[in-house]
Amino acid sequence: MMHPRPPYNPEAAVRSIADIESDLAAATKIGDEQRCSGLIREHEAAIKNASSHADWDGGAFQRAVHHRDRLIVNEAWLSSDEIAIGTSGAELNACANQDSHQLRQTGQVLGVRHGRQRLHPACQFHTVGGQLVPLPMLRHLLELLPKDESGWTQAFWIFQPTGRLQGTRPADVLATRHEDVLLAAKKDFHGDESI
Repeated sequence: MMHPRPPYNPEAAVRSIADIESDLAAATKIGDEQRCSGLIREHEAAIKNASSHADWDGGAFQRAVHHRDRLIVNEAWLSSDEIAIGTSGAELNACANQDSHQLRQTGQVLGVRHGRQRLHPACQFHTVGGQLVPLPMLRHLLELLPKDESGWTQAFWIFQPTGRLQGTRPADVLATRHEDVLLAAKKDFHGDESI
């Protein structure tokens, strides 16, 4: 029995291709020609795979890339170093990446892959006693959103206006309307309109 091919998802293709491009840039920087050759082949295969879908829309792919790049430029992001300093109130130490990694792994914050680093939307933090603290509702929200290693699926949703919030972006009301944001995520990703 043949299974139908899953529908083309330009955001997933952007994540995959962007990750390959990021790895290629890093391999080029250190002069690893063998790795570069493999990544170039992988990149070509990813583009070919994306474009082979019957519902491939090169324009949708380019719009998704543009949307991601626009978010990086226009939104407030915190690096792992900034989170380490902001959450501990201390000088930067060698464990900065470990601190933010632990926050991501325990589902307390969202981080997106950008190049060889992780960036974290600033909207998911508030300041308490001069220190950055993740909003408590984030743990519940991230449980509801689709899982994605790069973090972009979640970020696209958080920064997308939604009718479930009267045209507001979840990112803009995480701290003030957290119950509404959680309800919108439940309806969007778990399909229960009665919630």
